[in-house]
Amino acid sequence: MVDFAAAFEITFTDVLLLVFLAYFIYYKFIKQRDEEPVQHARKIEPLPKQDMTLEALRKYDGVQDDHILLAICGKIYDMTRGRAFYGPDGPYKKLAGHDATRALGTMDVEKVQDTWDDLDGMTEAEVEEAREWAGNLSAKYPLVGKLIKEGEEKEDYGGALAQF
Repeated sequence: MVDFAAAFEITFTDVLLLVFLAYFIYYKFIKQRDEEPVQHARKIEPLPKQDMTLEALRKYDGVQDDHILLAICGKIYDMTRGRAFYGPDGPYKKLAGHDATRALGTMDVEKVQDTWDDLDGMTEAEVEEAREWAGNLSAKYPLVGKLIKEGEEKEDYGGALAQF
């Protein structure tokens, strides 16, 4: 009669072989799939500090120009290093090159406007939310300048660059 207990007996060598096989399969097929090749972003030179109109701001959407700018609460920030969020493929791409005050204050990206926004119709809570966003962005992204109306005088920043 066949001794099944002896046939299924596991030795220390069997355990080592199973561990090695499991590690090999994990490393060869699973781990390599998880590791995507690192793409090094090319360095984009900082912009000179400057005030802009909405018209001038529009070109900085990450498509027409490599820089990504957005305005909030009258200030313009360079969001270029946040390309994954604000760039052409990011979830906040509609904000790039625009005044994002209303969109961020109401937490509705669709409310971004192409015209000057005097914030009429926003509640005090929404304006406060926009101010909080502005505070957070100012800690993470360089200030480029102020958003100005057409015909307003631009401030002279003396050639300073928009960087930390």
